[in-house]
Amino acid sequence: MHRSHLLALSSALALVAASSAARADGTPAPAAPPAAPPAASPASAASSFNASKFVWAGLGLYNISVSIPSVCEDGFCVGGSVSSTNFGITGGGAYGFVQLAPGLMLNGWGDIAIALGSDTYLPINVGAGVTYDKLPVVLFGGLGFELAVPTGGGSTSEGVDIKVMGLYPLAQVMAHLAAQAQFNIAFLSNSLTIWTLTVGAGYSF
Repeated sequence: MHRSHLLALSSALALVAASSAARADGTPAPAAPPAAPPAASPASAASSFNASKFVWAGLGLYNISVSIPSVCEDGFCVGGSVSSTNFGITGGGAYGFVQLAPGLMLNGWGDIAIALGSDTYLPINVGAGVTYDKLPVVLFGGLGFELAVPTGGGSTSEGVDIKVMGLYPLAQVMAHLAAQAQFNIAFLSNSLTIWTLTVGAGYSF
């Protein structure tokens, strides 16, 4: 047997003997080192934000564009589009009805906004969408019906609204609170298109 093996065996026997002697005279044996804590699993938004029932409010930019049909006379044509970008505020909410899959919820939603500026409109939306909450950010996408009511007079426009939203839970600030950002685009009658980009806050129940 190699000398190194003999030395290792002697050390092990001495350690066992010392441990036995310590227990014999009442001295506790050295405690085993504490086990390492389990590795933390990635956090999901579901742990602090209820994606089945929440509200939001925000402010941002509203771009209103009107397409003008081309009119030609004597070889000279006039047409195109006119647009303006305004400041606006919005608020709404979503309620979950059906759990489609783990983390995936079918929601009904609605919101109302006001776009202030040279073209003041009151967009009102209702629709359906889905939320996904298995990521650090809650994702929400929806399709809705929109009425855009001009507050200064004129014809009300109606059409389809597409909504995409992200909510980042702020549990370290307040339970159920989230930072919120959304993008909407609505294709409406009367050759009207409205797109919005807003940021704000969300709160779940």
